[in-house]
Amino acid sequence: MLRYPWTTIKLLLVISVMLVGTLVLPSADELRSGAGDPGRWLVAGAVYDVVALSLATGLAVYKPGRRSWLRRLAQRGRATEPAPSPDPDGS
Repeated sequence: MLRYPWTTIKLLLVISVMLVGTLVLPSADELRSGAGDPGRWLVAGAVYDVVALSLATGLAVYKPGRRSWLRRLAQRGRATEPAPSPDPDGS
């Protein structure tokens, strides 16, 4: 489906944030009337949204499963490194 597993996880996190927003969070009418305890659901949904979107952002930045850019630079440097020049001392 998707090339990297972390992109699938990011997609699922974003979809879950949308579902929480539409299915779990109280509607404006419930908030206005104060029926039950809509504040608790509102806080729980907001906390979940922040955690899920922070995790998705972390996955987008970190990109697990890919080689480190430092390792890639080191390997690229070794591949294009010129041959060592002779020692100027002559030894």
